[in-house]
Amino acid sequence: MSTSVQPEKVHDLLARTRIEVAPATYVIVGINLQDWGRLLESPELSPSTDAPFMLMRDASEVTMMLEVSDWERIRHAIRDANVETDYR
Repeated sequence: MSTSVQPEKVHDLLARTRIEVAPATYVIVGINLQDWGRLLESPELSPSTDAPFMLMRDASEVTMMLEVSDWERIRHAIRDANVETDYR
């Protein structure tokens, strides 16, 4: 007879969970595929190699999560962007 392990209760799991908030502030930017292509052609418009970032592409746009300093460095190269600021 095998014994089964009871799955943890959500409450117990959450009680042990710790959240760390990064010191940086982030921006979420949605850009069209044409602007994305221009960014790929220019390595100087890439996110910093030592900063966290996220990229997600769907059929019509690319969504990036960048540190504010990276966004300020590349924003001149993007014509139309949907921007949401002040994420931690």
